[in-house]
Amino acid sequence: MTNDEFNNKLDGIRVRFVASLAGKVDEFETLMDRIVSDEDAAQALEELRLGVHKLRGVAPTLGLQKLGSIAAESEDSIIAMTKGGDPTQTAGAFLGAFRALVDEMRIAAKG
Repeated sequence: MTNDEFNNKLDGIRVRFVASLAGKVDEFETLMDRIVSDEDAAQALEELRLGVHKLRGVAPTLGLQKLGSIAAESEDSIIAMTKGGDPTQTAGAFLGAFRALVDEMRIAAKG
């Protein structure tokens, strides 16, 4: 495979990934609603962490470094919440990181 062929394939993957972000935003917000309403919150939080973890890894690979960095902060805040500590502080950090992540996903989705 030539470099041009590789770059063309990577561009196609990037386009599909960016197109999927709007659906991911909806998915993440649904999970957040479940967390806030305490509807199997632990399971919803883990599903959110896994989704954010995937973004953390894939986004920078596809040239979306800022999205990957914000996803890393968001995942770290989820992990901090699950480990305990001051609930007000960890929840505040988590909510702030989540909002920043969703905002960046929307920006990336618009291209």
